[in-house]
Amino acid sequence: QAITFLSHNPPPDLHLILTSRSSPPLPLARLRARGELLEIRAADLRFTLPEATDFLHKLLPNLPDNTIAQLETQTEGWITGLQLAALSLQNQPENKSLPHTFSGNHHYVLDYLIDEVLNQQPEEVREFLLKTAVLDRLCAPLCTAILTGNKKQKTENKKRKTLDYRTRLTHLEAHNLFLIPLDNERRWFRYHHLFAEFLRSRHQQQASAAQIAALHEKAAIWYKNNNLHQEAIHHALAAKAYPLAATLITDIADSLWTRGSLSQLQSWLEQLPDDVRNGDSKTAVYHAWTLFFAAQMQSNDEAIFEKAHQTLLKAESNLPTNKSENRAMWGMVYAVHTALASVQADPLHTIQLGEKALDLLPEDSLIWRSVVSISLGFTYRAAGDISEAANTFANAARLSHKGGNLSGALFAFDNWATLLQQQGKLSEAENAYHEALHIASKQHADRLPITGQIHLGLGRLYYQRNQLTEAITVTQLGIDLFTPGGFSVQDRWLFLARLHLLNGDDAGMQTAVSQSTTTSSHQDYQTAIHTQREQALLWIAQQNWTAVSNWAQQSGIKLTDAPNPWREAGYLILVRLALHQGRHEEALPVLQKLYEMAQENGRFGNCIEMLVLLAQIWQTMGKITKAQSTLQEAVTLAQPGGYVRVFLDGGQPIANLLKSIYSKEKKVGGMETAVFTHLETLLHAYPNPHPPTPNSQSLIEPLSKRELEILTLIIAGHSNQQIADQLVVATSTIKWHINNIYGKLQVRTRTQAIARAHELKIL
Repeated sequence: QAITFLSHNPPPDLHLILTSRSSPPLPLARLRARGELLEIRAADLRFTLPEATDFLHKLLPNLPDNTIAQLETQTEGWITGLQLAALSLQNQPENKSLPHTFSGNHHYVLDYLIDEVLNQQPEEVREFLLKTAVLDRLCAPLCTAILTGNKKQKTENKKRKTLDYRTRLTHLEAHNLFLIPLDNERRWFRYHHLFAEFLRSRHQQQASAAQIAALHEKAAIWYKNNNLHQEAIHHALAAKAYPLAATLITDIADSLWTRGSLSQLQSWLEQLPDDVRNGDSKTAVYHAWTLFFAAQMQSNDEAIFEKAHQTLLKAESNLPTNKSENRAMWGMVYAVHTALASVQADPLHTIQLGEKALDLLPEDSLIWRSVVSISLGFTYRAAGDISEAANTFANAARLSHKGGNLSGALFAFDNWATLLQQQGKLSEAENAYHEALHIASKQHADRLPITGQIHLGLGRLYYQRNQLTEAITVTQLGIDLFTPGGFSVQDRWLFLARLHLLNGDDAGMQTAVSQSTTTSSHQDYQTAIHTQREQALLWIAQQNWTAVSNWAQQSGIKLTDAPNPWREAGYLILVRLALHQGRHEEALPVLQKLYEMAQENGRFGNCIEMLVLLAQIWQTMGKITKAQSTLQEAVTLAQPGGYVRVFLDGGQPIANLLKSIYSKEKKVGGMETAVFTHLETLLHAYPNPHPPTPNSQSLIEPLSKRELEILTLIIAGHSNQQIADQLVVATSTIKWHINNIYGKLQVRTRTQAIARAHELKIL
């Protein structure tokens, strides 16, 4: 009363300073409103990381910063906790392991909290603290639920208890008993991490396992009734109330895996005993589904696939044999069977299973119907029916999006757009990519790894149109988004390196190549094949044919093979190598076979590249008319999608053929206007679409003898270091000569220099 009176009637220049563990019984709200109160609360007294670093370094100068950071996180800046940790470290010869063992159970922390905190509280407060410590976060109604038992109580009595516990929580916070508010309304709280660990350890010593389980089960029921299912599952599993946990898990399983939380779903399911997990069909189906994904993430692990299959059989054994009695559940079973069959290279069986699943699943079971569509999409693609595969993925994308399965929708959009590119429908593919990105942006999911994959696909589309700046931008973004997902991106970096090279940015190319080696990680067989292919394509762009030849010897494929469409890109690299080496007749049969397969499957986008290569072979063999008609067919296929790059990659020989077609068309006519316009676009895309017949005298300043020698070695595919070693000079000297060559040829990269040298017939 005296202090209150003094605060109301202060003498001039009065500064009243109070320290207290709890809020003093003074009119603080009035003083706060009048701006006459300065408060330093527990949160203000917690050490920040820099403060904790200064404090601990004074006690232990050699303590590593990462150890300090761990301790600051565990103690949440609690100064006494840091002091106790420092004391413990001083008594240990090797203190680096302390952060992993320092907890509320550490004997220094136990002694302090027992003597200074717990024993100072009344019995009813101690009991409240120990029992509510089973909760990760707590509020008054939840405390009422776990502390008042399961007895039926009158509403008024329950309301009174809730009010009492709200007062109790307010009291604990006011007295700084390690209770931290989680919202501004002071509705939800949590205990300090160390204090919570201490209370749980203490409670386990004093209460039986059954008593603790009962608290968890009550918490689970309260959370379930309040639609907080994840917390309910946590407490049901802690209570070993497994039937309740299984029901809760399957209730939210669809929403979990559609949000990309399959690993969490699998973790919960595998905490259930076998008899509970396999005794219920729905639980077993979801477990089989998570195992299917786990097997895919483990490079298609056959053992996990088999476990998923056996789990599915257990789900079937619990269902009525008459499928009409539980059509939806049987539909889910067949949906997972379809997914499992889709990786077993048996398209007919997979399609039969998929059709059965779609027949059984209700029309409004959008998520599971989309699962079937995605599996069928892969199956049709493997069977070579690209058109049906594209349509199926398009349907899967729509179903997934409508059903709220964002990850599934984006995955289906990506596969759909990829197939559209293979069909040569670049404009439709671009629309699909942009629709996917729009959906992701609207749902604030534009930073997901799958969104990165969509950007990467868009980058390849821009590459085909020779929009190199745009391709570089989206490819870099795609890599940035895709990398955190734990996926290998080595092949993506190599593709980006090729884009930089083609765009005249040697420094960007070198950076990307360097990243491809520093970010390499474990790759499955298919990813390793993609990476090796991208490396070979980069070497081709660099005209490093020696490296390409070495790749060919180690690739495991030969031009004499019966070509496998899955290795199509690899065979096309062998064809390019054979063309460079003058072995065009050897390359012709396999290229014709690849073209026939691509044409039969409707992969007209792939056909364009093959036609360009076929035209080069006919040109080399002196069959110019056939070369022209073949290349004109490629231009016709390329026109609707705006393909450009595939022609530029053919270099001057293709440019010459295009010019001859252009000249012929100007004289004879007959070509469709749109195709002729695209032909003009292709000619203008070359550095010099209508060059005069050149010779070395076209240079303003001719190359010196040494520069010609170096240019010859560049064309042979030698690196700067290899050239320096061969000519017995410093690498810096070679770089100086190369810069001079670039200047005289008016180019910026090795690739451009080689093309210019051939164009000017210098060598």
